Amino acid sequence: MMTTREYARNATATLHHILHIQPDEIDDDGTTAVIERAIKDATRERDGRVRQQLKNTQAAAELRLAQLLNSSPAVVYSFKATGELAPTFVSENIRAIFGYSPDEYLEHPSFWRDRVHPDDLARVDEAVSKFFQNGIHAMEYRFRRKDGSWRWVNDEQRLIKYKNGRPLEVVGSWSDISARKAAEEAQTAAHARLSKLLISSPAVIYSYRAMGDLAPTFVSENIRDCLGYEPQEYLENADFWHSRVHPDELAAVEAESVHLFKKGRHAVEYRFLKKDGSWCSAIRPMAICSIPDAASRRWARHSRRWFATRRNRASSKTRRGGSRSGWPSGWPSIDSRAGRMCSSCPMAPGFRSTNARPPRAELSQSTRTLRR
Repeated sequence: MMTTREYARNATATLHHILHIQPDEIDDDGTTAVIERAIKDATRERDGRVRQQLKNTQAAAELRLAQLLNSSPAVVYSFKATGELAPTFVSENIRAIFGYSPDEYLEHPSFWRDRVHPDDLARVDEAVSKFFQNGIHAMEYRFRRKDGSWRWVNDEQRLIKYKNGRPLEVVGSWSDISARKAAEEAQTAAHARLSKLLISSPAVIYSYRAMGDLAPTFVSENIRDCLGYEPQEYLENADFWHSRVHPDELAAVEAESVHLFKKGRHAVEYRFLKKDGSWCSAIRPMAICSIPDAASRRWARHSRRWFATRRNRASSKTRRGGSRSGWPSGWPSIDSRAGRMCSSCPMAPGFRSTNARPPRAELSQSTRTLRR
């Protein structure tokens, strides 16, 4: 790389050539010195403008960053990853969010630990001890504001390392999630209240998909007390309901159920098999949520095809060796169960118990079965 002096000498030689000046007609050293001084002055002036432009650009970037950090809903901070873990930076919005000045954080290494809720501190310490192993984590805990109130925060941290892998600094953010936590607590309380109501209800509440395989999606816990079944027995078996409706009524009940997809709600009565083998008379009120008219017509057609397939399968099983009444072989016959049919019972999944006598058609069918 050429020096300024060398540039100046080359410029002097070029000047001799252009002006056709003889070497003895000009002071080469003096000319070279003048040119060198001019080059240095121009370079200094250029470098000064570049430095000023860089300063202006850096100041604008810092101002923009400060504006972004101050308007951020999260407080950004950093601290050393070794030694006393001394704080190195905190955004100005710590004042607006938690009430502290940045200096209160930067001048006290124990600032953070002193303000974590005592009931959360052990759990937080355990999480921090694992942080240096994976280099990134997030945790939620209560943090004390300057006014003494407690706020829930989400604390996310990332470990910055040297090129050789040694820990350098920890960068993190505190986000106030108190509103979310309050909503979660309210939701939990509402869910607990709803669970109590469902458990004490005389009706078992249930739901299933309105399309496809009509798979079960929910059943209240009181199915155990009302019918003797565990909730999982309903949820894990798409055939749960069909396999427990009285076979003499299944076809009629399925035909009636098609009205559900036309009108959006329906109720039907029939006999249902309890876990202990006894029969209960049940009412099954049903409703479909959020069905557009066009969709309800499609679902009605779908349900008719689906119920028809179910009936064909049941008939096929009966012809291959099922009982005369339509129950699979090995089950007690309708004759042996007829005398044990109860005229009232708690609600089957979604069924309301009734003390009314079974319908006349139901009684006459039972009588015909017994006479055979």
